[in-house]
Amino acid sequence: MTGTAIITGGAGGIAGELAPLLLKRGFQLVLLDKDERRLSERAQALGGAVRCVTADLTDPRDLDHAATLIADTPDLALLVNNAGIIEPGDVADLPYAALKRHIDINLLAPMRLTQVAIGRMIDRRSGCILSIVSAAGVVSLPGSAAYSASSSACADS
Repeated sequence: MTGTAIITGGAGGIAGELAPLLLKRGFQLVLLDKDERRLSERAQALGGAVRCVTADLTDPRDLDHAATLIADTPDLALLVNNAGIIEPGDVADLPYAALKRHIDINLLAPMRLTQVAIGRMIDRRSGCILSIVSAAGVVSLPGSAAYSASSSACADS
């Protein structure tokens, strides 16, 4: 399979391991992350052979932009839903904004991007979607109820 691979959480560690492997297999890469500086560093480390898109998946406009990017990629071969966060704390102690960030990034963003990618891949009659999820979705981590709940929901979707 060749074509374009889009990786959310593109500045993170998992993407750092995956991106060189995909380049070696002939994929065109698009890395998407909210950290513009780390994205730039990642692109330099990869020899500049990638497109970087800055987007905060908790921002509805940025999520729409990411969805449009996917919809407008005619040769989309792979979507890697890799972006995720964990903010430890008991539900009673976490501010609502932290609870919402977990749901927005760990659940809603991958569901939305997958929904768009499926349409593109059906049109193309090929493609794969890889969603990186945590075992915390199966076995809850103490003090991480928001993370475990969002991971569990994503693993089941």
